[in-house]
Amino acid sequence: MPHLGTLATKLTNLNQLKQLHAHLVQISLHHQSYYASLLLTHCTRLNAPPSYARPIFNFTPNPNVYLFTCMLKYYSQMGAHDEVLSLFQSMLSHNIKPDAFVYPVVIKSFGDKGFLFHALVLKLGYGEDRYIRNVIMDCYGKYGPIELCRKVFDEMTERSVADWNSMISGYWKWGLEGEVCRLFSMMSERNVVTWTAMVSGYAKMKDLVSARRYFDEMLEKNVVSWNAMLSGYAQNGFTEEALRLFGDMVTAGVKPDETTWVTVISSCSSRVYGERLLEKYYGHGWGKEVIKEYHHHSPKEHSFSQNQMEYYDFNYG
Repeated sequence: MPHLGTLATKLTNLNQLKQLHAHLVQISLHHQSYYASLLLTHCTRLNAPPSYARPIFNFTPNPNVYLFTCMLKYYSQMGAHDEVLSLFQSMLSHNIKPDAFVYPVVIKSFGDKGFLFHALVLKLGYGEDRYIRNVIMDCYGKYGPIELCRKVFDEMTERSVADWNSMISGYWKWGLEGEVCRLFSMMSERNVVTWTAMVSGYAKMKDLVSARRYFDEMLEKNVVSWNAMLSGYAQNGFTEEALRLFGDMVTAGVKPDETTWVTVISSCSSRVYGERLLEKYYGHGWGKEVIKEYHHHSPKEHSFSQNQMEYYDFNYG
């Protein structure tokens, strides 16, 4: 019934997924690995709770490698790295051979011990798999030694933009600005991730002039790019610049996400800035979101009373 797979991609919330699940139960397909995998894939997409997702896996007889992979990806997205490792061990104990889709999830979950898989994936013939290769680079880039990250990079016969970005991010992690700039100048193709990495890297070095230069040179910006520059200003005490950039972001039609609000509101070191934020953006339909984030992240002495909230609701809501 291929149409069920198409239908699943159109689901927008957990209740709709449960309705699909109930339909599969009615027609006795829910125990088949294909349909269980379909449900788990959309559990991951819709952030379903483990109490719902795990039984789908547990009650599927004879799970295949694809079903294990879907469950591993679910746990990985949830940040449940211990569960990833436990399930991986269970997979091996069931004599199910992991494939190239499994190792990137597992390596990432092993954190600073992920490098232990490097020799294994080479032995298994996965050394040229672009996803495994990239996650190995990411591991060395984050935890070191950075020289091994560069060795993997240099040994590639073909490099994707993601590989270049991983190398750049790794160099930034270790504060190697010169190496970053050399690589950046060598890139024949750059994407929004590349440019955002440059903005974030310079912002962390407190070189906001360079960070803003790269930000302004970006032909394409997404909400992550805006957040990177906003965070640079906020973390270095440039509240006015942060609020001004936030205004530019709204004018550009980019909708703030939770990270944006946390960054901007956290930069409001006084009630004056908080009041300006509320007065300017309450009427955009984001009033409740602004209030929630402001109350949660601002110092207690800067929060507003119920009367003040009613005032903003009456005048700007």
